[in-house]
Amino acid sequence: MNNTTPTTPTTPQNNTFNNPFPEERHHDPENERFLTLSRQVSELLSRLRLLEERYANLRREQQTTSQNMIENHQTLAKQQRKLSDDILNLKRTFHDFKDQLDNMKGELADTAKIHDFKVIERYLDYWEPLTFLTHDEAERLINQALKTKNI
Repeated sequence: MNNTTPTTPTTPQNNTFNNPFPEERHHDPENERFLTLSRQVSELLSRLRLLEERYANLRREQQTTSQNMIENHQTLAKQQRKLSDDILNLKRTFHDFKDQLDNMKGELADTAKIHDFKVIERYLDYWEPLTFLTHDEAERLINQALKTKNI
């Protein structure tokens, strides 16, 4: 006896998975449904990846925008504090100027008016103080008079 067993030839109807001709496999309705479903799943996966990428981009933009808003808020808060300090310093300076003006106003109230100067001028013209004797001149005249009488 022979140890070899006879083999039966395979036909395309018997085994579709081992078919060396893909065209014949393509016509199988179950295979076409599988290919259609495979394409649809592949297309959905592609769309899903695209949506995930868009979502990631939007998330990055949102994070960047949030960070910029926080930085702008901090900058504006610093500027507001500086402006508040500047306004407070201006108020203090204005108060100091006002106090100085009030002091000057008080001092000016204590000074003589033009009318007072006119009165003093009339008295000085009347008295003619330039013709008055000084103490030294009076002594000199007295000494001269005494000397002339003693002669």
